[in-house]
Amino acid sequence: MTIVYPDTNAMWSDPFLVGPTGRRLLDVLRRSDATIHFSPVVVGELRNRIGEEVEAMVSSIARAAHKASRLVSEEPRELIEASVALGMQITTQGERMLSELLAKPSVTVDPYPQLTSEALISRSLSRRRPFSRSARGVTYGHNDTMIWEGLKEIMRETDDRIVFVSNDTVFRNARGRLHSDLARELDDAGLDPRRVTLMKSLHQTLASGLPDLNRDRDESMLDLLWGTAADFPIFAFGWVPNPETGRLEEGEYVLDIDPRLQDVRLLNIVDVGGRKVVGANPSIVSLEARLDFEARVPVSEWRGVDDETLSLWLTDANAGTVTVGYSRRVRLSARCSWHTEQNVPDFDGEPIEVSVLTEPSLP
Repeated sequence: MTIVYPDTNAMWSDPFLVGPTGRRLLDVLRRSDATIHFSPVVVGELRNRIGEEVEAMVSSIARAAHKASRLVSEEPRELIEASVALGMQITTQGERMLSELLAKPSVTVDPYPQLTSEALISRSLSRRRPFSRSARGVTYGHNDTMIWEGLKEIMRETDDRIVFVSNDTVFRNARGRLHSDLARELDDAGLDPRRVTLMKSLHQTLASGLPDLNRDRDESMLDLLWGTAADFPIFAFGWVPNPETGRLEEGEYVLDIDPRLQDVRLLNIVDVGGRKVVGANPSIVSLEARLDFEARVPVSEWRGVDDETLSLWLTDANAGTVTVGYSRRVRLSARCSWHTEQNVPDFDGEPIEVSVLTEPSLP
């Protein structure tokens, strides 16, 4: 089993896990035996963040209202009252979304760690990590220490692997790994530091922090394939005239397109499923898609094109052409490597293969 344990900084961009990465993480947890544990400090800091952002918004509106009132000589009270009411509404909604997140079956809020005041003050005075000292000589790190001690208590209570998600330098060394001081502390407490994998973000956690959930790494490679295919050049298909010879030559992807179709233009690409990942690393990733095109056909050639899937869209008498639409169902595939150092998938310059699957169909 794997436990994801995020620091507060890992949650700032999506505090309620409702964005793309957050939703996908929750889906991974739902489909597996992995869970996410929040320190009560993280929950408290998220609540503070809601209040601070609302307060900043109301203050900003109030300043702007007072400034505007000097220009129009009107009392800004109504605008300020409206901003306060909006702030209360946002606070209520934020609390509701946070409560919904914490109520999910795969989410646990841990109790505060059993740390005495003497132990906390001793650690602070000695400035032992995660405590540190600012340039002005101020010691800080109380919240980080609670998060760290909470992680240790999880490790005492379970043999599970921990993915600790934090981009805070008090926890990391220059190479992005768990700081040696903290690793040594775990070792001294009889806790194996190798059970802790440090990730800097939830996105990186999804990409490489959950190797026991290989389907998520597979999804990252498939997402890369789909994203690359969605950026296909619109004139990469069919036959194109050579400007030097005037003859038709194969475009980047010919498929089974009749050479008499001119100016073939890709209008749309639709993911229709059939996603597959074959092999370990590198892997062959593939998916099925429907490609929708339009093209021009000379009027003189229109009746001679033997393609029942063409749909007549427009006749341009002046140009002497007709505009047609049609679709192809294809399989997109590519050789994809997973780069463990950067924790990213890459095609390494390999092209995407496009092959026609079935008989073409009308769009």
